[in-house]
Amino acid sequence: MPIEVLIVAIIAYFLGAIPFGWLIGKIKNVDVFSEGDGLPGAANILRIIGPTEAFLVYG
Repeated sequence: MPIEVLIVAIIAYFLGAIPFGWLIGKIKNVDVFSEGDGLPGAANILRIIGPTEAFLVYG
């Protein structure tokens, strides 16, 4: 296994562990856990913040 593949796998693992819905809510000063359905997913972000931010969470 080339070292590049291993490095990419490690970076992908850590990026996948970041809750981007929570992070975007924090940047916009919105508590995503207390508004909407209480989940930090793209659908809740779409409802409480907007479509651009929801796209960032989904993508």
